[in-house]
Amino acid sequence: MGKETNMSWKEMIPGCFGKRDLVYANSSFDKKRAIEMVAAANKENVTKTEFITSMRDYMLKRGTELGINNLSAHIEKQMKYILRRNFVKGTSKILDRE
Repeated sequence: MGKETNMSWKEMIPGCFGKRDLVYANSSFDKKRAIEMVAAANKENVTKTEFITSMRDYMLKRGTELGINNLSAHIEKQMKYILRRNFVKGTSKILDRE
């Protein structure tokens, strides 16, 4: 129960963000899901480029749906957290993989 091991890492991305504010790994639940998503991405040997592109694509699509003001600035702010080494356990492994 609660293990989404059969989901691809990309399917796990939405659970890492606030439902309305689109903030990455801000609540303890979102952070736990982000750790699981990063672990899944590492299992799939996702490259840094693919990781960045997928996260940006999701935020652009979802941010547009939510009507977030100044979306490009919001995405850049979230990318700082997404790319911060060890903000979410395992992220460094992805960032070191070209």
